[in-house]
Amino acid sequence: MSSPQISEYFPSCEVLPAHDVTTTEGRIAWLQQRREGIGSSDCSAILGLSKYATPLSIWLDKTGQTPLLTDTESEAMEWGTLLEPVIREKAAERDR
Repeated sequence: MSSPQISEYFPSCEVLPAHDVTTTEGRIAWLQQRREGIGSSDCSAILGLSKYATPLSIWLDKTGQTPLLTDTESEAMEWGTLLEPVIREKAAERDR
């Protein structure tokens, strides 16, 4: 028995294309794509529950009033970037 597809649980959600965030071009494309909607990591900030962002910082980002790239990347961000391909592949295996 195969596992259900994510679209069965969330029919109105769209799975977006992956970008190679290890390159500057790919990271810019990914950041531009993130500006087009509200993602799960934005929700806690919008609700005022994040220690990393505020509702204002999310609004400024989504309206293009902050730079796409900065020179600072936290250690957590670095690990997320490095591990994302592995996590994406594992999630894709579960969705098959």
